[in-house]
Amino acid sequence: MNSHFDDQRKEKSPPLYKISHCVRNNSWLFLGFLTTFEMTTYKKDKGDEGEALVAIHYQNHWYTLLERKYQIKNGELDLIFQKDNILTFVEVKVVDYMDDFHDYVTLKKLWHVKHTIEYYLFTHPTKVEYTLDVVFVKNNSIFEVYENVTNT
Repeated sequence: MNSHFDDQRKEKSPPLYKISHCVRNNSWLFLGFLTTFEMTTYKKDKGDEGEALVAIHYQNHWYTLLERKYQIKNGELDLIFQKDNILTFVEVKVVDYMDDFHDYVTLKKLWHVKHTIEYYLFTHPTKVEYTLDVVFVKNNSIFEVYENVTNT
């Protein structure tokens, strides 16, 4: 058996090509390359699964989910919760390989998140405090939670 295909099946990221395994003669058949649409759909589905996992985690800790995928022109807030008198904005990052998670949350990304939070607060006037949490999901489980990343 070709070890390259075995490694490809074990990885969580999609292969750049489609293959099929024939059980009868234990062989692999190359079916072609993935389209950009198929790659985008895979990443979107994976992100949605990560967000759902994080939403359940927060709800199990008595947070109330207010919004999911709040979008404006140049930004998105993955999840917005409220617990007591604090709004919690949650940025979810689904990662596969990197152990240096700081590369996933750049200053530019934080600027867009902050801008989107400000717009949300402008369109949903409230006097409660707010925090930003960043949650990393790896291998379909919550791997790391950074609470109150910024409170500006």
